[in-house]
Amino acid sequence: MDTMNGKTNHLILYLLSIIMLSSCFSARNQLSRGLYDKAIETSARKLQKKPGDQKHIDVLLEAYRTANQIDLDKIAALRTSNSEQNWEQIYRLYGLLNHRQNIVKQLPPLKPVNPLTNLDFDFRDYTQELAESRQKAGENHYHEGVRLLDMGDRFSARKAYSHFIQAQNYGVTFQDIDQKKQIAYDNGFTNILVVIDNKAPQPFPSMLEDYLYRLPVYQYNKDWIRYSCIDQKNFTYHYYIEIVLTDLFSGPDLLTHDIYTETATIEDGWEWEKNPDGSVRTDSLGNKIKRILYRDVVAKINRTEQRKESLIRAWFLLSPAGTDQPLMKEPIQGSSIFLNQYAFASGDNRALSVKSIQLLQQKPLPYPSHTEMMMLASQSFGNIVLEKVNQTLNLIR
Repeated sequence: MDTMNGKTNHLILYLLSIIMLSSCFSARNQLSRGLYDKAIETSARKLQKKPGDQKHIDVLLEAYRTANQIDLDKIAALRTSNSEQNWEQIYRLYGLLNHRQNIVKQLPPLKPVNPLTNLDFDFRDYTQELAESRQKAGENHYHEGVRLLDMGDRFSARKAYSHFIQAQNYGVTFQDIDQKKQIAYDNGFTNILVVIDNKAPQPFPSMLEDYLYRLPVYQYNKDWIRYSCIDQKNFTYHYYIEIVLTDLFSGPDLLTHDIYTETATIEDGWEWEKNPDGSVRTDSLGNKIKRILYRDVVAKINRTEQRKESLIRAWFLLSPAGTDQPLMKEPIQGSSIFLNQYAFASGDNRALSVKSIQLLQQKPLPYPSHTEMMMLASQSFGNIVLEKVNQTLNLIR
């Protein structure tokens, strides 16, 4: 039993040593690959639990000092170049320096085994440098936003808007930044106006026009793209979608008749079963045996069908403003069918199917007017228009 316990203890110690060597190798490997901040974080986690781990102390010191020197050299070079655009990177580097030393400050007192270990981490107060670089990075974003906004095109306005947002994220306070941000936002949109142009020879119902202008094209607004069916006088439109109506067809009131028959086999009483000699047959218990009688019945159905069709045809065109060269030109159409059937029957109603019985319950209906038929067709037509509007997203900038 003691031998077994001894083997188990040796195995545990062996596994622990492997884990410790693996963690140290991980930090040392990160250091050798130039991943200084990862090496710092790995070593710091180990030193939180074991502040006397000399190997991780050595890795922490080397990674910390090397990373800090690299960042300080970068800051010096960026300051020397005297470019306003460098302040954002300078601010980021000061943030790294500050974060790095905060990791070390949170460690318990380190207890190196090697008495020659120099634990000087050269902590510095970066408060002033962070505030200065943060302010100047924000100012640079503001001034870059103003420069881009003054260029006057919507693509520059979008970039300007992003710079104003970043300037505010840095906490800079310019009196007109909110106003300029709003101007950049408004000017950054690509505006598309949907217009209806009736070229059809038939009357154009005002209800149909109202319906088409109420189509929810705004549901396809995305990022900097904005659709509208209403002409906003203060907007500059960059594209036009034209729905050119070419045919508003509403067919005649059609009435057709046909006749069909239905048959069924039904029960029609009963009689006693007879033996060949004419006597009544009985079962094994002596009971008389009945036989059900069947016969075929026929019904004649006179069916009437009311039918009227409507069709809206048009061209769908997408064109940049100021040009008559469409980027997209496709035929579209929507349709509707008014259909009503009713009937009356003669003969034996017991022959009628369920479908025919339902048909007998229907009544004649008044035919829809031209306007009503157009409104019915407009539903499918409107869905096609919306599908085409969605497809324009790939063509619009």
